[in-house]
Amino acid sequence: MGGSPTAGPKVWALGDLEDTHVSLGLLGATVVLVGLLRVVTLWGLPDGDPRRRPGPRLRPFLMELLATFQLCACTHELTVQADLNPSPHFGLTLTYFFTVIHGLTLTGSFCNPCAVLQKMAMERLAVETGILRILAQMAGALLARAYMVAVWSLGLIEQHRADRHRACRNPMRTDVPEACLVEAICSFIFHSAVIQLKYIRPKLRIHLQAALITFLVFAGGSITGAVFNPALALSLHMKCFQGEFHNFAIVYWVGPTAGKRGRLPSAGKGGSRRRPPGSVSGEASEQGHATSFPGWLPQGGDVGEAAWLSGKSPGLGVRDHGFECRLCPLSAG
Repeated sequence: MGGSPTAGPKVWALGDLEDTHVSLGLLGATVVLVGLLRVVTLWGLPDGDPRRRPGPRLRPFLMELLATFQLCACTHELTVQADLNPSPHFGLTLTYFFTVIHGLTLTGSFCNPCAVLQKMAMERLAVETGILRILAQMAGALLARAYMVAVWSLGLIEQHRADRHRACRNPMRTDVPEACLVEAICSFIFHSAVIQLKYIRPKLRIHLQAALITFLVFAGGSITGAVFNPALALSLHMKCFQGEFHNFAIVYWVGPTAGKRGRLPSAGKGGSRRRPPGSVSGEASEQGHATSFPGWLPQGGDVGEAAWLSGKSPGLGVRDHGFECRLCPLSAG
């Protein structure tokens, strides 16, 4: 009898640790799966052999779809990590780590409709190509949600069963105008920084962008989740969009788009700024040689903007003494 009071907490801690390992394993498996599919797509639809190209637009469509799928699927599972491990330090660490992973593995993809619209506005991307990219992103976001619901239905851990049947968890902790402003500011800061950092070595740039995304998640996560990625927001908050489409469209679609259009001009414009060895030119960067994200890191020259969500709301949640952090930065453009 004397050992009964302590046996319960020990068993709970062990079970919670095992669930964390299963969830992290699922995240890793998803990244590997998408990586293999992207390799198969590149091999099966090469640029140089017209006999093996069903259409000039199919390859970029599939690559964009798969990139957005990875960003959204991983962020879904990070919301599970938020429930299993409410520590803000753990949540922010995962935000940074997976933002770097997305930046390294999703090079050349946008993962964020805002990035595509910006390229179209700058006349560096044809309207038809831009629309196709956005459709691919939305398809990837919806497929990621369906994929995670199917995986959660397997009941690998108890939290999966709970999240599968959970209703809308509204991430907004304020009124619509203020929430829209927060998303716009996060988008503005991130995309302005991406422009200023584009002459830095790619490997260093990814880490700097990941650090910035983690900071934005920390700062704005308790208010809106700091998503600043319309495709990711749709995937994470599908049930909320169905119930309050007008409000969510304003906050998570209009807000980030407005913020991105207001980003600062490149520091390199009008000057002969020297680029460090290994970096790409502004033009090359903006055409997809880097990745952008949520605010996530994968896009042409950016680190995918996957706004990592944290807390008890969708996204990687971190909660401590009233603080709620959302992990969600991957997309870019």
